[in-house]
Amino acid sequence: MKRIPHLATGALLRRATLAAALHSAALLSAPAAAPADQWYAHYQKGESALNDQYWAQAIEELTQAIELRGDPGVGLRANGIDSINYLPYLKLGIAYFNVGQYDAALRAFESEERAAAIQKSPTDHQNLQTFRGLAQDALAAIVTDSLQQAQELERKGQIDKALEALERGLAVARQDSEVLSRMRRLRQLLEAQKKEWILENSIRRMMGEGRRLIGEREYARASALLRQALMLKPSMQARDLLEHSQQALQEELTGKLDEDGRRALIKDSLAEAARLDSSGRLAEAIEKLQSVLALDARNSQAMQMQFRIVQAQVQDQNTKALAQEASRLVNEGVDHLNNGMYQEAIAAISRALTLDPGNATARNLLWRAFSARNLAVGVQTRPPAAPKLPPTIIFLGTAGGTGDPGSGVEQEISSPDFSLKGIVVSDQPRIDLSFTRTRDEPEGGAVPVEVVVASKAGLAGEQAGNLYRFRFDQPSTVPEGVTRFKVTAVDPRGLASEASFHVRYVRPLSRSPWFYPALGLLAAAALGGVQMYRTRRRNLLRRRRFNPYVAGAPVLDNDLFLGRDALLSRILESVHNNSILLFGERRIGKTSLQHHLRKRLQNIQDPVYEFHPVYIDLEGTPEDRFFARLAQDIFDELSPMLDGARPGQGMPEGAEYTYQTFVRDVHLVLKILKKRSAKRVKLILLIDEVDELNNYDPRINQRLRSLFMKSFAEDLVAVVSGVGISKHWASEGSPWYNFFEEIEVKAFTREDAADLIQRPIRGVFKLNEGVVDRIIEHTDCKPYLIQKLCVSLVNRMYVEGRRRITVADVDAIGRPAEG
Repeated sequence: MKRIPHLATGALLRRATLAAALHSAALLSAPAAAPADQWYAHYQKGESALNDQYWAQAIEELTQAIELRGDPGVGLRANGIDSINYLPYLKLGIAYFNVGQYDAALRAFESEERAAAIQKSPTDHQNLQTFRGLAQDALAAIVTDSLQQAQELERKGQIDKALEALERGLAVARQDSEVLSRMRRLRQLLEAQKKEWILENSIRRMMGEGRRLIGEREYARASALLRQALMLKPSMQARDLLEHSQQALQEELTGKLDEDGRRALIKDSLAEAARLDSSGRLAEAIEKLQSVLALDARNSQAMQMQFRIVQAQVQDQNTKALAQEASRLVNEGVDHLNNGMYQEAIAAISRALTLDPGNATARNLLWRAFSARNLAVGVQTRPPAAPKLPPTIIFLGTAGGTGDPGSGVEQEISSPDFSLKGIVVSDQPRIDLSFTRTRDEPEGGAVPVEVVVASKAGLAGEQAGNLYRFRFDQPSTVPEGVTRFKVTAVDPRGLASEASFHVRYVRPLSRSPWFYPALGLLAAAALGGVQMYRTRRRNLLRRRRFNPYVAGAPVLDNDLFLGRDALLSRILESVHNNSILLFGERRIGKTSLQHHLRKRLQNIQDPVYEFHPVYIDLEGTPEDRFFARLAQDIFDELSPMLDGARPGQGMPEGAEYTYQTFVRDVHLVLKILKKRSAKRVKLILLIDEVDELNNYDPRINQRLRSLFMKSFAEDLVAVVSGVGISKHWASEGSPWYNFFEEIEVKAFTREDAADLIQRPIRGVFKLNEGVVDRIIEHTDCKPYLIQKLCVSLVNRMYVEGRRRITVADVDAIGRPAEG
């Protein structure tokens, strides 16, 4: 018996249950909230997966959110802080739309609209109507294409393939009358073809067996088979063979029997044939009758009995042959189901039902195949073509403020000059952006008025994978109190998104009208004390031979890590979804950048992700210890959160740590981290000195790359850095070809180089005019060379007992060595 997969279990059962519930919208009467806002956590993860194009995860998370809270709402409070529009059926419908399940998408949209909450959000309601139109158009196009393909295939006589084409239409429009009518007609035609094929096969088999039996002088058995063949389909060939066999049988019997013996044989054979017929032994009965007909070709009793028996045999053989073919097709369908080939399974099982309409197993399997195909959505694989999504608005760190932009909490700023920054992600190359603001009057008496700050039409985006990215940086001057900004993004299809950002401007004392007179009085009193403090501090640093520059080692001090803010921001914008390759010449600052990226990721307050960065230095790591080194660094860095878990836990003592063990350990780490957070977990491997991989067996590279193809790949990214990797990995033969977003770490700008030269020693040493320009001239704005030269300059000042650095001092040291 073939193994039949149990498809509707676990997550699939939840989704199948939801699909059924969408018909009646029964879930809309679910409880208003779940303990600990679990519905919100699932909804948040579902929205994030939707934006990342992980459709199956989005469907799973949104389904669980609906199970916990089936009643949508606008402006709901979640976690006691955030105010959100909870529209799970809309989001679920968008996910179903993007996997081509248009009927499920339409049912989800219908459920959302029936709940009525979405009508309070005009933007979301417009998106629902747009997506519903897209789904209806897609359904109509599929049905039309299905009918046209079926017609063309039928014209070519390919009935099986014509039925498969109709199945595609029926899968998305189960009640379409034209598809159903065409399918019934084709099934009847296919059944007739199959019966004809079975008939021809049976006749060929009988004719071949009849010839063999004639050759072996088994004339009675040969005649029985040949009479069946003639009954199935008359032919001269079968008639000639039967006459030859009967003639031979007659001669054989006549030569052995006299007249009385022949009469006795006829009588006994008729009686025996009747007995065999009544006991269901039809083949033996028809064989007995051949002797009678050979001796008496016009014997009416034998002829009537033969006709009835042969007719019953033909009917029985046809039924068995059809059942056998149907059984074969069912088994073929089961094999396809077990291998995840759901469309092929549907086609095979449908053909089985054509031959055997009463086959209960086939009917049950067909339902399972349809369900499995509707629920089988690739979790990790993003579609090669652009998805269809409303624009997504993401706020980034803003200038002049503190707090977490986009977290649902107001951001407090200390200056009225504010810049709202962010990116919009869309599947369209152009969008329209508008910025509005509403001020909450401090007195609370006035009605807030929305004012348009700016409107930008037809903005062009930069392509990133199968999406486009639009950056915005909108400056504004805000009054004291709370100002509420709203960003609206609309694509050419009319799909839109809105996002709000609240800013509270608290005027500092320095901007109060009485501040400066009071400050003047205090300044006179404090000036002497400040000057005294500075003198004492300068003398103390000089006694300690203070030298802030770092030459050779990574720059770990936040105050000394200068000139890389723009580069860090670019990395942080991309690391949510992309692995990154940092490349550049030796000692350009890649290692320092990795260390500070780790700090930023540890401290960032992202509204969707919880980042877990792990810094890994591969320098000197032997090939056979590579995966063990990765695992050890991951577990060491994250040990406070891993509940005592260790790398290779459960391995036999002395066993080699393998790639398979590493995969298992990464899966364990992610599982533990996910249990600790309601946000989406992102494990980020910051791998330095990755040039070591160029010297490893290519299989190591292939295995490491395959790690990012596993089921947990959406929770894992890498930021790798090295010198010779860009060209080496740009080859089409490299496992890493086109895997990373490449970012070059370049020398400083002139402004950043000047800042690195001056800021660390400000107030301790003085620089003559022209010193900064001469240092830049000697170092080409390379941070390592600047640090190295400045170390020597400060040491020279201590040796010579001076505080002022001159151009002659720079020239005396000269250009520092690169090594």
